[in-house]
Amino acid sequence: MDKLVKTWAIIWPIIKSIFKLLGVWDKLEVMLVYIVVYILAGIILRNILPKKRRGGLFSEALHLFVDVFIVIFPFIGLYYWLREKIPLVVELASYVVTLTGLDELVVTILKVFLVCMVAFGITRWIITLGSLALQKLAIELPYIGDIIVPLIRVGESIFFVLTVLWLPFFGLSLYKQVDPYPVVIYDVIIRPPEANKQVWEYIEEGVFNAHENGVDCNPYLLYSLKIYETGSTVCTPIWSLRPRPNECASYAGALGMWQFLPETFSRNADRYGVKGNLWKPEVAAEVACYFINDEVQMSLSQTRETFINNFAHQGLIWNRDPAGAGVVYDRAKALRESALANYEPPRLEPTEYIWPAPNNAFVWYQWGVDMWYGQIHNGIDIAMSGLPAFQVHALANGQARYWDGGDCNMGVITLRTIQGDEFHYVHMERNLSKIYIPTDGNWHNVSQGQTLGWIHTGNTTCSIGSHLHLMFANGGYISGDMFKK
Repeated sequence: MDKLVKTWAIIWPIIKSIFKLLGVWDKLEVMLVYIVVYILAGIILRNILPKKRRGGLFSEALHLFVDVFIVIFPFIGLYYWLREKIPLVVELASYVVTLTGLDELVVTILKVFLVCMVAFGITRWIITLGSLALQKLAIELPYIGDIIVPLIRVGESIFFVLTVLWLPFFGLSLYKQVDPYPVVIYDVIIRPPEANKQVWEYIEEGVFNAHENGVDCNPYLLYSLKIYETGSTVCTPIWSLRPRPNECASYAGALGMWQFLPETFSRNADRYGVKGNLWKPEVAAEVACYFINDEVQMSLSQTRETFINNFAHQGLIWNRDPAGAGVVYDRAKALRESALANYEPPRLEPTEYIWPAPNNAFVWYQWGVDMWYGQIHNGIDIAMSGLPAFQVHALANGQARYWDGGDCNMGVITLRTIQGDEFHYVHMERNLSKIYIPTDGNWHNVSQGQTLGWIHTGNTTCSIGSHLHLMFANGGYISGDMFKK
């Protein structure tokens, strides 16, 4: 053994030098890290696990999970190795994942993977139990029992192989039903005439980013809170350099437009992977959205009393001030009413977009109407007399994809036009036989006037009657007048 160790001590530096000269040492090192972790994980896990029990639901699922984990686990080792050796690569990869929204995609894939593991375990369990039951019956048959039992075992093996082959297709179909980017109904964003334009632009950006992360955030509440905290002062980074305390930095160390304590800001920013500091108003606005939604749980849909109670008892960055809470609530409501009362819809330029529904269909609910769920209607509802279901068409040339939007939205077709606009056709059929574009979740070319499919028949969990909810993807102003009939 000593000779072997000494020989290896001589040979290994030589091999390493050769690979370095060839310029492939880094690649070899990465591969070696993966192989070593893979072997170690396999040895350790297979030795500590109980022996696989054929036909056992838990045992089948557990061993499959471990088999997959042994393949995935080395990548975790690689991650930590790369983070130490080449931290810039890891930071760049993390940034790209967050920037592109792939973090949500990864979470969705993990959920689907776990469901697949359970489905696999149940399937294998059923096959094994069925096989054992058939073998028990067959073995009692005279003459032919000894022939049938091996055939049953062969059939069991075939079904096992088919189960493995079926699993990826099951996972793919399941993933398509759990789209990680759902349409969410948000209040429209209209600047009240009394609002500071610069501050409102910061708020718009912050609210938009929060919406991208699936968090509802009311811009009027955010603006009212800003007035409560820092008045009319626009707390830009220049204020961080001024003597403290000042209009944007309190005696208690609360900083920026929304007077965050640094630890409160960091906690909420980290939760959503927000980059930037609290002196950047648009970043502070976004983080304030997360804090309001997750920790304080305040919204204008609450009663005034509930809002005041939450503000007064959970407002960690705000003074526990019931009177001030009432002022914030009333001002936010007034700002919203002022914005809607003074809003003049833009004059729509004539477009080449055609009416996407039958010619006798009409706009049932306009954009901007106050809805029963407490927000502004962010699209137009197109319906026909008597509220029957009907077919819809592509309003322009472009690319479309179908996806399942859940029990509220039902089916959704998103259309990206060649003009650069993006529309959602919401409340489409979930019965895929009534959708006339591929339903694989991918983008497909469509032509103007092409029939896309049928709308959903009847009510959903958030709407009444058969109708098409047509909207710009960003919830912007839309009118029936912009479409040619």
